[in-house]
Amino acid sequence: MLKNVLNINVSALFILLSLLLIYNSCSPNIRIIDNKYRKMSITSWLETTNSISAYEEYEVELTFESIGTDEFNFTIFANTECSHCIQEVAKILKILDKYGITESNIELFNVNDDFEESGGNHKRFSIYSVPTLFIEKNGKLIGKIEGPIFSWEKDIIKYCKE
Repeated sequence: MLKNVLNINVSALFILLSLLLIYNSCSPNIRIIDNKYRKMSITSWLETTNSISAYEEYEVELTFESIGTDEFNFTIFANTECSHCIQEVAKILKILDKYGITESNIELFNVNDDFEESGGNHKRFSIYSVPTLFIEKNGKLIGKIEGPIFSWEKDIIKYCKE
């Protein structure tokens, strides 16, 4: 009698494990992205990357007085462990500040090596390198700068003043 009960329990366990394996193989791959790859405030970016001095020392020659702060949104994807990103994002932030763009019009995301961040905002954009700056006007994507053609300022102005 005990042998029959054990056989039934082993059989039930085998069936349960088989079902779990089948379910797991059919479920979509869910990647867990480390929470350090997330949206950051400008202050937290500058502090985390220790780039406050790079931000303060960067000189911007204003081409225009203003860009038009209410109609434009700027989304930056970069990595806090990339020395190139640290310097370039400091420049971008200084340019946007000099043109009167407020933090409410800037989104800054720390992304991993696969250009992903934990909030999933990276899925809205095509990111192939960092830093990348996306410019939206009234909710419509009008520009993408992956590395400036001329300079960050000239490229930003090109999209915002066309």
